[in-house]
Amino acid sequence: MEATSQNAALAAVVLGGVVLYSGLGFLRKSRLPPGPTPLPIIGNAHQMPTGNPWLAFSEMGKKYGE
Repeated sequence: MEATSQNAALAAVVLGGVVLYSGLGFLRKSRLPPGPTPLPIIGNAHQMPTGNPWLAFSEMGKKYGE
């Protein structure tokens, strides 16, 4: 019985996470201005420039607006 309740709790957490993530995605797309699409958990960290950030941010400004 204990394994069944653990599986049910895990399924509820996973299902809740999926519903929350999809709901936040809907709100994020409707309220924010255009910009680079973030990944789950890490956001836009993979798109942050490592050298000469002003050049990369200038290009993003041209592409997505100020």
